[in-house]
Amino acid sequence: MKGLNGKTIALASLRKSKEISQLIKKHGGNVKTYALQGTRFLREEEILKDINQFIESDPDWAIFTTGMGADALFTTAEKHQMLEPFIDHLKRAKIAARGRKTVQCLNKYRLAPVITAHDGTVKGLIENFRSAPLKGKRVFLQLYGESAPELVHWLKRQEAELIEVMPYRHIPPEQNTVQALAEEIIFGHVDAAVFTSAIQVKHLFAQIKSNDSIYHKVIAAFNKKVAACAVGQVTSNALKDNGVKRVIAPDNQRMGAMIVKLSNYFRE
Repeated sequence: MKGLNGKTIALASLRKSKEISQLIKKHGGNVKTYALQGTRFLREEEILKDINQFIESDPDWAIFTTGMGADALFTTAEKHQMLEPFIDHLKRAKIAARGRKTVQCLNKYRLAPVITAHDGTVKGLIENFRSAPLKGKRVFLQLYGESAPELVHWLKRQEAELIEVMPYRHIPPEQNTVQALAEEIIFGHVDAAVFTSAIQVKHLFAQIKSNDSIYHKVIAAFNKKVAACAVGQVTSNALKDNGVKRVIAPDNQRMGAMIVKLSNYFRE
């Protein structure tokens, strides 16, 4: 018997929703999608300006924090015949990467980071950076849809010269979308809610925390009857930081492994 037979799963992501929905259905589940995360990329000329700034500043370090952001830079550079000088300057710098997808993107261009955080956390990246002297070093930092205050503040405390770029920004969801998902969770109309990024969790709780009654009911539902499922450690931590005690997450940060883990949870 398939673990998700008869189960209804709320999916908080619009990106790759087709692929994830197919995985859920393969395990016998039904899917309801609530787009808690939108993405707006900068115009190409703005991203190109960031690439030119990188080349002109010739930084000592390049820190990439997401595969999506790194890919936007490389794709734009290639489209405007800037890929070769961009990669040449990256090879002259030391590279750091947060997360598996970021490393995979860099590997496509035969770039190997000297510092990584495979757990996908900013904390892990900082921890692995501690032996690297950064005072007076020029550091190119690709941010991921919003500011990363913990990382930015730490780099500034090291007296690094920061060049911050943000190829894309997260767009908050519509209030009625968040309200609809909250009601589905509270009333038990879904058996689980699947989150594929920490920003989805942030957007959910940012809106419902303005209403204590709804917030506490959502938390109670997650901790008693509705399974909260996260794609990896960063997303899992975001749920726990907001009061969700029971979170289902795979050991490796992969969509397929997440759905298998969820299916096995309901089978037990």
